[in-house]
Amino acid sequence: MNLVIAIITMICMWIFFSQINQLKLANSENGCCSKRTCGTSDFDKAIWNTSLGVSIILTLYVIMSIYYMNISRKVTRLY
Repeated sequence: MNLVIAIITMICMWIFFSQINQLKLANSENGCCSKRTCGTSDFDKAIWNTSLGVSIILTLYVIMSIYYMNISRKVTRLY
C-alpha cells in the first residue's frame, strides 16, 4: 500500500470514527437523544467497532512504515 494513500485513508477513518462516536455519546445523560436509543442498534455498534479497528490498524501501519523507512537513515524523510 502506498504510504500517502494509507495516511489519507487513516485520516478519513479517524474522522468517520469521531462522527460515529458522537452518535454514541449523544445517548448519554446530557446527550441530545430524548429516547436514549441513539447509537444502540447492532448496526451502529458494528460500524463503531469496525471504524475504530480500521483506524487503529492504519495508524499502526503508517507509524511502522515511517519507522522502517527511516531506521537506517540519519536524516528523517517522510516520502
